[in-house]
Amino acid sequence: MKNLKNKLFLTTAILALASCADNTYLGDLEGGTGAGTGAISFNMSTPTLTRAGGATAATSLDNNFVVFGFKNTDQKVFDNYQVNYVTSSANTTTSNSTDWEYVGYKNVPNGVTTNVGVVAFSALTGSGQANEAAIDQTIKYWDFAAGTTYNFYAYSLGTGTGSPKTYARASALSMSCSYTLTGSAAELGACYISKKKTISTPSASTPQVQLEFVNFLSKIQLKFYETIPGYAVKDLKFYYDDSNKTQGTSAGDGLKPALYGGSNSIMGGGKYTITFDTNGNPVVTLSSSDDYTHASKVEFDEISTGVWLDHYATTLDYKEAESVGGFLARESSAATSTSQMTVLPNSTGTALTLKIDYTLVSRDGTGETIQITGKTAKIPAQYTQWKSNFAYTYLFKITDEELTPITLDAVIVDTDQGNQETITTVTEPSITTFGVKGGKYVTGKNEYEVGSDIYATFMEGSTVLTPQLTESTKANYVAVYAVDYKTGTSETDKTAHPITELSVANAIEHQGGLITATHINTEVNDYFASVPAYVETVPGEDGNVKSVNALKLQGAKAAGKYAVEIVTYTAVTLTSGADLNGYYSVDSNGVYSKETSGTYSSGTYYKQVKTYKVITVVAAS
Repeated sequence: MKNLKNKLFLTTAILALASCADNTYLGDLEGGTGAGTGAISFNMSTPTLTRAGGATAATSLDNNFVVFGFKNTDQKVFDNYQVNYVTSSANTTTSNSTDWEYVGYKNVPNGVTTNVGVVAFSALTGSGQANEAAIDQTIKYWDFAAGTTYNFYAYSLGTGTGSPKTYARASALSMSCSYTLTGSAAELGACYISKKKTISTPSASTPQVQLEFVNFLSKIQLKFYETIPGYAVKDLKFYYDDSNKTQGTSAGDGLKPALYGGSNSIMGGGKYTITFDTNGNPVVTLSSSDDYTHASKVEFDEISTGVWLDHYATTLDYKEAESVGGFLARESSAATSTSQMTVLPNSTGTALTLKIDYTLVSRDGTGETIQITGKTAKIPAQYTQWKSNFAYTYLFKITDEELTPITLDAVIVDTDQGNQETITTVTEPSITTFGVKGGKYVTGKNEYEVGSDIYATFMEGSTVLTPQLTESTKANYVAVYAVDYKTGTSETDKTAHPITELSVANAIEHQGGLITATHINTEVNDYFASVPAYVETVPGEDGNVKSVNALKLQGAKAAGKYAVEIVTYTAVTLTSGADLNGYYSVDSNGVYSKETSGTYSSGTYYKQVKTYKVITVVAAS
């Protein structure tokens, strides 16, 4: 009998993503055992309040999971062992110290191929066992030989769905570190998958293995706010396709926000392959969607117009009175949000559309209203590549550009893994910025610490625009400005005239007011470590390096404000004899020229659109 003194503990944490203690494991028991002989047991511990452990975690896992562990590259250790949670059973056997037991059951070497829970595969009852080759599970022990490396990973089918219960189906786990889960959206939504845990050269001082489980699903959420001077926005009504409004359950029609795409664009089930990246994080890829009915939309819970937040600042520019309720928020930090909806992971993404009607109400006391109908915003496929256990929030901003555009910010909200911000638009381009410093991803506030690399991406409809940094007369020309108040501006004037997209636009276009804007496309000075640059990929906090054309501002040097401007051109419809003054024509080289005279007879002419984003660099904390 092996006389090993160190137990292998497999500690399972739900939704945990922090680093864990190392571990190891090994060999079948060759005889009887007693306390302190090194039997491997499983434990559910929770290092932080953000993780679930013990009985709470066991409930999420439906009291069972399947684990595979192998030593070096060719030796199985846990060959699809099922591990079951039995309340108050701790220390009743040598292999069970924390209510988790694997001895006395049979393994599942060919995977779970029928709609039953893993716990049904029990040597004690004989029920549900699908494979005659299943073996009796035995106690395992550590091997502390020099150079030994172990890998562990696991899954749980969770609580299943429906009555009677049905479950997703899992293929067998193996040393290839790749397996599949197949089922409907509800069945897959109950599943948990673990990260791969690698342990090199275990020793007596590293006795624990911690398997970290994450939920199979992704979450998405919508938020809304507006920035229209002089007006409040109310009565948002949403569409679930190009022609039809969604239905609310009270207070009128159209109160259920929806994102919609093409036919069968939203996954309703399928076969997913789970592999692991170099950091051991699970990578979920759709392998097949045959035999599952998909949807064309994601419809959220109804939003009542009575719960829109009010946040109207009284400013010298607009003299906006405090509103009295029922209107849309005016800042992203106060934006009204839907509840989170769960969706299946989507490794390729799909373009989605938001379409709304809304009402403008003048804030000057006249009661004037303007009805706006059928305005759309699109989320490109690059930003619907949802990953397991991440939450994505799409933030929609209604602006005043000819009262037509809706600007969409697609933000990944706080999760255990971090934040990310992206953006798309409707008829007007939009700009999203985010910062990366020391591996930390910063979004949402448009504030970035000194030392950060700052990225800006540009969208128009469902198209990702390519920024042009060197030719001001071509479409998608992007300019970067250092922005500040003129010398001598009082604090009172600064408070009354904040640096906003509107005030910056005025400073750049007219060189008037209290604000200066210094063009820095070709300058480094004290602003950044290098001149603004065009890049073809941007990092993603969810682990996706996205193939997106972007502006990069590398290594912010000092606190201050900056503005990013993109110049685009939109084709206009003109009637014969219309005045061409102020419109643009384009030549064969893509260079736009402004017309100053003449009347329209034929050809295509364009309107120039300039879009701004103001960002702030702050001192390092």
